[in-house]
Amino acid sequence: MQHDQSEGKLVGGVVTMINKFLVRLTALTALLLGFNVSAIYFLLVVLLLNTHHRDIFGW
Repeated sequence: MQHDQSEGKLVGGVVTMINKFLVRLTALTALLLGFNVSAIYFLLVVLLLNTHHRDIFGW
């Protein structure tokens, strides 16, 4: 059997898209919780911005 390289790139691209979506969803959820529940959630937003700024903003 031959291994198809394009299949690996496709799976890697899907994983990257899911990762970006989850990071953005988590940041938005923490931001909303920061406004509605407790300001401590803003610390999670700051942490996510520092560690995943490329996933959130795309650059």
